[in-house]
Amino acid sequence: MMFTPVTLGLATPEQIQGVMDKFQFFYDHPKHFLEWPSFMLPFTEAAWNAGLRTFAAKVLAETADRIYARTARRDLSYETGAVSTGLPQRFNYRIPGVANEFWPLSIENNPNPGGCENYGWGATMPTLLIRNLIGFREDTSTDAMQFILAPTLPQALLAGSKRYRGCNLHYRDATFDVDLTVRSEDSLEVTLTFKSTITNHVMILYESDQVLREQSEVHGGTILSWVMNNGDLVKVSLNSS
Repeated sequence: MMFTPVTLGLATPEQIQGVMDKFQFFYDHPKHFLEWPSFMLPFTEAAWNAGLRTFAAKVLAETADRIYARTARRDLSYETGAVSTGLPQRFNYRIPGVANEFWPLSIENNPNPGGCENYGWGATMPTLLIRNLIGFREDTSTDAMQFILAPTLPQALLAGSKRYRGCNLHYRDATFDVDLTVRSEDSLEVTLTFKSTITNHVMILYESDQVLREQSEVHGGTILSWVMNNGDLVKVSLNSS
């Protein structure tokens, strides 16, 4: 809860600095705190607002790597006596592909591995990956029709020329895919492929508002590509004239 003002963007720079060491503390002591999706959301949003984008991406990539093998398995997982449901043993199993209530660090000797199934906040991982690794976020400006792209891949994913894709992302009337192709240990090629027609003039802007790329008219199939540093931020403006 100490991160709440940082999560909501209310903390001053001095207050943010005062809790900076706590991010590493919770990473080093993840038991309970980083096992629960309800904590992971405010934790990573606070890290983002504190300028720790690579740190947030690392935490989420490691968590996703841990839980994906469980949710993507192809067979039922039967519990063996540790959990008492009051049901016959043949009904005491977990269904693959269903979100769990929490993301335990280990399921060995865990009396309740994953908690309840089909649990809302346990299904937030895709959203967290979109917001922190692809870096697709709402812009806080109320004057401009624009969104943020700040692709940030942890070191473990910056290998070779791998490509990562976010499909069918939406911002108002715009639908698009985002492809991230690793070019080096610190740079990415970003490709924005629009699937809908936008009559607006579209611009890709640095944080300083300097124009990086622009397109006078965007139709379904229009592709905009550019190279940027891993962890940097651009704004995609859809209402420029």
